[in-house]
Amino acid sequence: MPRSATGSGLSLSPLSQPDTVALVRMLAPTHEATTVERLSEQVWIASEGNPFMVVETMRALQEGAAARDVALPQRVREVIGRRLERLADGSRSLLTVASVIGREFEFELLRRAAGLDEDATAEGVEERPNEPGDATPTPPPSGPAYRRRRP
Repeated sequence: MPRSATGSGLSLSPLSQPDTVALVRMLAPTHEATTVERLSEQVWIASEGNPFMVVETMRALQEGAAARDVALPQRVREVIGRRLERLADGSRSLLTVASVIGREFEFELLRRAAGLDEDATAEGVEERPNEPGDATPTPPPSGPAYRRRRP
C-alpha cells in the first residue's frame, strides 16, 4: 500500500471466522450471548473477514443503525466510491460488467461480455490490482479465472 502525505498504509489480510467473531464480541454494544452470536454471523457473512468492514459495521451499530441497515455501512460505501472514481472510464465499465457476471468468472467470459479485445480487457483488469473491487487473478485448477474482492 503506498504511503501518502497524511500517513502510511497498512495491508491487512482477511480475518478468520473465529477472529471475526472475537472482534465482534469485543466491539459489540451488548454482551448478550444470543445477540452477539447472531450479530457475529451477520458480520462474518457481510464482511468475509475484512477488518475494515467489521469495524465499520460495528461502529454503525453503535451509532444506532439497525442491523439490517449495515450490510454495507455508509463509510465503507464512501471509501469504495472514492476508489472507483479514481478508475479510468474503461476500467469502471469493465468492473460493472464483472459485477453483473458474479463473484467468480473466467477472463474470456468477462472479455466477451464487455465486448473488448484481450488487451483492452487485460488493461482494465490490471489498472489497479490492489484496490478493493478490482478483479484480481486467482489460480484455479483449470486455467485463469478472476474473483472480485469485496471491501
